[in-house]
Amino acid sequence: MTRQYNSKWLTILAVGIVLGVGTLSWLTPASTPQVTHENIETRYDQQFARLEQAVTTLTNAVERSGSSGVRPQPTCAAAQADIENARQSLTKIMRDELHQALAQWTPEGQRARAETIANVQALNSPANQAAFQSASAVVRTAVAAKRWTEEDARAFREALGQLTKEQHQELMELLLPAINRGEVAVETSGSLF
Repeated sequence: MTRQYNSKWLTILAVGIVLGVGTLSWLTPASTPQVTHENIETRYDQQFARLEQAVTTLTNAVERSGSSGVRPQPTCAAAQADIENARQSLTKIMRDELHQALAQWTPEGQRARAETIANVQALNSPANQAAFQSASAVVRTAVAAKRWTEEDARAFREALGQLTKEQHQELMELLLPAINRGEVAVETSGSLF
């Protein structure tokens, strides 16, 4: 009776902790501005599914071992192993989730989160879209004309402040290799950009 009583309390405690951690990690993005990103939502859905699966496995194992008030037989070593495996799996998942949740609140995690939000907001702004189209047109035209002029550098500098790091990197990966291979002649007297 005591063993069954302890198993039920352990199950209730594990379910409570998982639901608390799952709810915390699921609701955390809701406190940020209304920025939705498919990768973030997919990651949280996958985390929630893993937690749900672990809780279901543990609950089923506990119910099988102590169903209808019958004491487990000493020969039910397989059922006890299932329970132990489920507990270990749930413990690992909970540790991983807690580690990830805590890592999000470190200064580095906060900076990365703020940068991600700023990038998503910037990508959705009309100014960013116009700047990226302008800079992209300048770079593609220069590569096609096989020359980088003062006017190209000036137009690129004007758009540069509105671009994200990824957009800037994308344009540099198009222009710089062409310059390095000698396919685009640099006709600027000062800085390249």
